[in-house]
Amino acid sequence: MKLHTIIDINSLREVKKHILSRKLKTTCIVSAIVFFILAIILFAVKVYFQAAIILVIAFVLFFEIIFFENLLVKKNLKNIRELYGTEKVDGTVEFLDDKMIVANSATNGTLPINYQIISRVVETSNYFTMFTKQNSMIIMDKSSMSTDETADFLNIVNTKMMKAKYVKGK
Repeated sequence: MKLHTIIDINSLREVKKHILSRKLKTTCIVSAIVFFILAIILFAVKVYFQAAIILVIAFVLFFEIIFFENLLVKKNLKNIRELYGTEKVDGTVEFLDDKMIVANSATNGTLPINYQIISRVVETSNYFTMFTKQNSMIIMDKSSMSTDETADFLNIVNTKMMKAKYVKGK
């Protein structure tokens, strides 16, 4: 089975909230909450200067997630513009018995990828995105997939990418 891949502004914007791992996001949010609680305690005991600093750290940790997600989208688009002179790159991913072959239409290059290195598969409204353990991503346009291809892809996720976490997002 061969499916269409795409990287452009629309696909990156839709998957951007999934670019950072859930573990990293959770660590930042929990840290921000801990610092916020600490700041409240320091305000209560009238240690205002330290409380203000801790409160700033809490806000930085919280907004860091949004900042990095947007930064990664911009960085990816910049790389695409520099490498290919365009803001959209299409390709294909072919699913074989023991691996998949990702082909880039702009360079006619191919890359074999073992199923075991896929760490997450994210489904959004318009795309399926496979993330590798190195946090590279392969974005597939759902509108180019038939119902049977979607079912076949999900079967591959369940049978060949068993270590990958499946996330159904918005």
